[in-house]
Amino acid sequence: MNCCHRLRHSLHTARQQLSVKKQLYTNQHYPQRPVPRPLTFTQSDMAEKVKPEPGTVTGPFDVPDDTTDVTFLIEDKKIYFNRVVLVMASPAFKQAFSACDHKSKGEKLIPLPGKKYVDMVAFLKQIHPAHCAEPITDETLPEILLLADEYEVASVRQKCEEYINTQIRLDVCQPMSDYRVLFYLTVAEKHSFQMLRQQLVGIGARRPSAAVQQSGNYNLVPSTAVRDLMAMRCAYLENFINCVQAKLQNYNVIKIPEADREAGCTCDYNEYCRWCIGPKVMKDIQEVFTICPR
Repeated sequence: MNCCHRLRHSLHTARQQLSVKKQLYTNQHYPQRPVPRPLTFTQSDMAEKVKPEPGTVTGPFDVPDDTTDVTFLIEDKKIYFNRVVLVMASPAFKQAFSACDHKSKGEKLIPLPGKKYVDMVAFLKQIHPAHCAEPITDETLPEILLLADEYEVASVRQKCEEYINTQIRLDVCQPMSDYRVLFYLTVAEKHSFQMLRQQLVGIGARRPSAAVQQSGNYNLVPSTAVRDLMAMRCAYLENFINCVQAKLQNYNVIKIPEADREAGCTCDYNEYCRWCIGPKVMKDIQEVFTICPR
């Protein structure tokens, strides 16, 4: 009996030791993952939420969130934005923030006198990751470009340039109005888009001078652009006249008396007779008018 008892005790002890070793091995090689806790924020972790009045339409930057760390004050309205986005997009903002005292943490209120709230929102949309797909329009283009130049945001300048270039390409299929041609020419001139300026001058030079001058924004076009437009139109007309003269030199027109002119041509067919060269003349006229400005 004693032997059997000792054997049972030894087996029980061995099982316990094996269980402990197994648990240690499991904990070492297969650690138990903690149960994930729900992600919560305390009031101190979040920016204070500003509730808009019922029925009011708020803009994309009218309400602060947990990423807001800078606030612009424009026309008695606040625009909440992120400083990192501004610094990455604008060297001017980067320099301005570097010059500020960064010891005091928290939201910074920056008044921007002379700016318009609507224009600033349209500009900030172009650099904010959540709103950068907002399309540029003719209405927002001038003010966005002014702010992009002021704050040295090259990416926004490039988007505006691409927008104008797209409108120029579409002019081939659906011609722009004289007003829009002069509008884009004015923008390209003011913001030094040289390639676009050259293309728009060429488009405007092929438009009738009277129609261009009667356009509502003709007086707003810079004088240098108007000068180049008219100079190119004169060059087009001169090229047209030279081409016509070159074609006329191919014809040694035979003089026919006035009586024969009224009665019609009575001579035998002659390729140099002005009454017999009608088809050839029409062909040359069509060729000449392909280079003729309107």
